[in-house]
Order: sequence, then structure tokens, then C-alpha cells
Amino acid sequence: MPMSRDAIVRILLTVTLFASAVNVWAGVSIDMVPVDNSGNVADGTGYGAVGYSYQIGKYEVTAAQYAAFLNAVAATDPYGLYSTSMWTALSGCKIQRSGESGSYTYSVASDYSNRPVNCVSWYDALRFVNWLQNGQGNGSTEQGTYTITGTGPDWTVGIPSAAVRATWTAGNGHWVLPSENEWYKAAYHKNDGPTGNYWDYPTGVDAPSTPGHDMTETTNPGNNANYWGTSIPLDSPYYTTNRGEFQLSDSAYGTYDQGGNVWEWNQTRIALRGGSFVYPSAALLATARGGYGTGGPLVPEFETPDVGFRVAFVPESIPGDTNRDGKVDDDDAKTLAAHWGQTGGWAQGDFNNDTVINTLDTAILAAHWGHGVTVEQGNPSTAVPEPTVLAMLACLVLVVGGRRARGENVLRARP
Repeated sequence: MPMSRDAIVRILLTVTLFASAVNVWAGVSIDMVPVDNSGNVADGTGYGAVGYSYQIGKYEVTAAQYAAFLNAVAATDPYGLYSTSMWTALSGCKIQRSGESGSYTYSVASDYSNRPVNCVSWYDALRFVNWLQNGQGNGSTEQGTYTITGTGPDWTVGIPSAAVRATWTAGNGHWVLPSENEWYKAAYHKNDGPTGNYWDYPTGVDAPSTPGHDMTETTNPGNNANYWGTSIPLDSPYYTTNRGEFQLSDSAYGTYDQGGNVWEWNQTRIALRGGSFVYPSAALLATARGGYGTGGPLVPEFETPDVGFRVAFVPESIPGDTNRDGKVDDDDAKTLAAHWGQTGGWAQGDFNNDTVINTLDTAILAAHWGHGVTVEQGNPSTAVPEPTVLAMLACLVLVVGGRRARGENVLRARP
């Protein structure tokens, strides 16, 4: 008897699930956190109001992530994405370039892989974002979210406005360098609804944080940051922290190191935010904004060992992310299975909003599997579904789908 088209579809979905499971760990993966409360009121500084939900990097872009970017697009490096200061500066992020133009390769010292990249310009950050938007690999750095034209060092950049950002949908999302409002909200807003309530510091407090890095104490009260107190808190050779080192010191939305460590570029090209390891606690305040030091206006090609960046993704919604934690992983698969076959209204797992949870939703989950999941170097299994989850989903697609198709409300492929 010929196989029905419906059966073929279910088999293809199963293949998709398993293919996704073995491929998601290739390339750069960035931990993200959701920032909701759209339409919140601005702070008294005039910043922080955002009319849509989005995601922002939980951590600053790391040296390992940036080195992967360089290896993908900078064999000749016509745009100066690499700075020799990354390797030679005492407090550089220790990315080293080897070889000759046309065959450059890049590596990062193992102790620096999870520390923030530094010595990057505003243009470098935008090009990294374009690379993410274009699917990584050898994707373009000049087109994507931002259109970069002209001749350096002062390129012309086309920037999407807040109004344009608000029109992006889940199926048409964009990687971005956070706008100043997006960055500010993630750092200082109290995450208490669409309010105008903000903390003074990005560690969720109004009091200055404690400079230091010894987070092994069981009585750690949190509110720590890497900034200049009476001296540089992290001695040579590191100067910057590993991501997430300051436990209990995240913002209300779950970001780390938006205060201290390295200043961060945002889309407003003359503005840095957050302070750094060589600036006092006042630089971490919500009121601290603008250029760098007292040497005049900040220029977009500026590079220094205490400046880095983080990325964002607009809008916040990710197809397949049932619990809105910024990741599509085992938890989402279990949620979909728990609600399988539910009809008549929205439920967690109805990714295409057709009021029924079925094989089409399974396909969406598979297509986005691993989004936002951070994979530890040398341990790709952390992004691969648990065997029990894969088996469960496969059975749902092959067995439950067939059973429900006999008489229940399930979208079917016509024979």
C-alpha cells in the first residue's frame, strides 16, 4: 500500500528533529534574556522607554565569540576588525592573529575565552551584528541589520529607527546592537511592569556596588562589579571577569556586567554605557553617559582595552520558546508534549497560533532547536536534546499524530 502524504510528513518531521539535534552546536551561540514590559515609561534621565519586547545578551560578547567571527570573515581583514592591541595590550583580550593576509587565522588564550572582547570599535560591533543576522559563516558584514557603505575609517551606516524596530515580527527578527533605550532598560529598569521605576545601578540596587571578584564566599551578598575602587580590582594579567562571575549581581532582567568590566557600545555611536574596570563607581550610574574621558567627543573608530559590547535581538519572541527564557531546548519540548492535541484556544506550544498543538508546531520547534542555548567549548552535548525528549517527540509525531488524525481537530496534509 502506498505511503500516505500525511505519513511522509510525519517521517520528515522526525528526521528534522534528529538533524537539528546534531547540528545546533555549530557556530557561535549567545545566551540571551527576555526584556518584556513593553511600553514602559522612561526614567527621569529621559532614557529607558521601549515600546516592544526584545532579548538582550545575558553577557558581553566574549573573546572566543569574536575570534570565531574573525576566523569566519577576516582572512584578509579589509575592514580592520582585528586590533593588534587585543594581543599586545597588557589588558587586551588576548586574541592572536597568525599567518599572512589572505590566510589569517585567529586564536584566543584559553583563560580569556569567556572574558569580554575589547579593543573593538563601534563599526566592529555593527559588523559582528550583521554577521549574526546573515547566519554567521561567511555571511556579509556590510549588509544585514545595518547597511555600511563608503570608505573607512568614517563609514556611512544606515540604522533602523525605533519605529522600524517595532514593526519587526517573530518571523522577521533582527540581531542588533542595542539602542541606548534598549540597553538602559535592561540595565536599570526594575522589571515591575510598564512602569517608570528604575534602579541607580545595573546590579538591581540604588547603592554603589562592591569592587572585587572573590565570589566563593558562602555569604556573598551580591551587588558586586568590576570597577576602580581604590585600585584595579582584578590584578594582572586578566583585568576583566569571566562571564557570570559576579553571582547575585545581575540586573532585574538577568544581565551581567552592564556595570563595570568594560564600557559597552550601543547604537548611538557617540555613547558608551556602564563604566569599566578603570573607572569609579560613578560611571556605573544610570546618569553616566556620553563620550570617553575628557579628551573630547568619542569617535566610532575608537578602540581601547576597556570597551566592548553586547548584542540584542528584536523582537523578543522566538518560535519554539514556550517558557520565554530566550532558549529553545528540552524544557520547551516537554511543554509541547504536555499540551499535545489541545484545541480551542492558545496554549504553550501553539507556535503558529492555529488553536491546535500538532505536528506543525513540532516542526517549528525542530527548526528553532538550540536557539539561545550556550554551548561550552568542547562539550556540544549541552545543546543536544536529551534522548528521552527526542524519543518522546518522535513518538508524538509518528504515533499520536496518526491517532489524532483519525477523528480529532488536527491540520492534515491532503492525500
